[in-house]
Amino acid sequence: FAIFFPLRMPVYVPSGSLLEVNFWRCCDASK
Repeated sequence: FAIFFPLRMPVYVPSGSLLEVNFWRCCDASK
């Protein structure tokens, strides 16, 4: 799926490179 994250500084990723991204979110007792 496509997703967009606006970055303050672009990050160059060479073609064919492996890119790993970790997602997390804050939660509390009400969520």
